Amino acid sequence: MTSRRRLGCAIVLAACWACGGTPTGTAVGVASVTIEPDGATLGIGQSVQLVATLRDAGGNVLTDRSVTFSSDNSSVAAVSSTGMVSADAAGTASITAASEGENDAVTIIVQTAPPGARTAADDFDRADGPLGPNWSGQAANLTIEGGEVSMIQANGNAGAVWAGDTFGPDQFSEVVIGSLNGGSILEFRGIQAFARFQSGSALRYAFHYFSDGGAYEIKFDGGSPGIVLASLPAPPPAPGDTIRVEVRGTTIRGFLNGLLLLETTHTQLTDGSVGFVIGLNQGSQFRPRRAVTAWRGGEL
Repeated sequence: MTSRRRLGCAIVLAACWACGGTPTGTAVGVASVTIEPDGATLGIGQSVQLVATLRDAGGNVLTDRSVTFSSDNSSVAAVSSTGMVSADAAGTASITAASEGENDAVTIIVQTAPPGARTAADDFDRADGPLGPNWSGQAANLTIEGGEVSMIQANGNAGAVWAGDTFGPDQFSEVVIGSLNGGSILEFRGIQAFARFQSGSALRYAFHYFSDGGAYEIKFDGGSPGIVLASLPAPPPAPGDTIRVEVRGTTIRGFLNGLLLLETTHTQLTDGSVGFVIGLNQGSQFRPRRAVTAWRGGEL
């Protein structure tokens, strides 16, 4: 190339920069990343699609760049490569979208039930005596002692069905195990949380620790003797632990202290009520004291 032609090219290039243009082949860098929506509150099992918008220094949207999504607490809220967030457990997670060294983050709050879902709770913090008008089933065989629930009879089972509300078909029920004054959890047949209880037959989907078998079980219960749908041998729960059952569609899940232990499917029961059962081995003379200290249940 002659010196005259090189000089001409230089003049054209300089004029291009002076006019604010970008020479062909020169990439524009990402200057900012913005995630929408700016956070979300979800119930367990729900999801939300996040969208990351990339802009250059002039505020122009860039559409030809890659974005990487990540979660700092994927056990609570996991995110896919396309920004779809799934809520898996109660808690909080920060979701980040990054591109070319720039990033933005939003907070995802996961609740045990979605916003607007109907739920109920009882901490039994009232005078000793009957459970009260919100409870039906075999609640007459249970009593409040010192702010917790215990059995009146010396053996067998006693189940309490929440009668204060009706709930949609996707349900949860959870109990907090009480102080168990006077004996060991091993003397129990089980402390059970159940959903989709049928008042006529007592059929229900339940999650409990069955001491005779030394295992946690998801059970299609109420029949004789009931059907174990899934089981996991493990040590028994302790006072203060929370046992929770969730039924969503045909999927039944059992949790201990928020940790998923068992999951299975069953199709027979489609709706019903929620509640809990206290069971004691037949023939034992130990009357369980303060076996349940709190209960929660309702819609998912």
